[in-house]
Amino acid sequence: MNIYETIFIANANVCTEDVETLTQKVVSILQENKGEVLNIERWGVRRLAYIVKKFNRGNYVFLRIKADPKALQELARFYRLTDTIIKSIVLKEKIHRLKGRKAEKGECTPVKIEVGSDILSHPEDELA
Repeated sequence: MNIYETIFIANANVCTEDVETLTQKVVSILQENKGEVLNIERWGVRRLAYIVKKFNRGNYVFLRIKADPKALQELARFYRLTDTIIKSIVLKEKIHRLKGRKAEKGECTPVKIEVGSDILSHPEDELA
């Protein structure tokens, strides 16, 4: 299983309890598919950089997860089908291995999965 970071943006007009319900649903989807949640951060309501589905504010939730591809497919399906989630993304955490040192956590790079209306791909894949 690989480590991923995912952020979903919920409609800012929904109450905090509904955002918490969405977060718990994401956690349950991952657990049902043998995934694991390593960290959850609720960033709260923020202004979006640009208008998304006629919204200019959103409630951000960040999760760091350990999952296999099947769990990511289910997660992407949930993001797509949930009306209160206006935007989402999943990034694969990249681990750099250095000679003579322990592995260090590096930057996150996009992986090719379908999330909402976004299709992400690894930058090296585009060169081939």
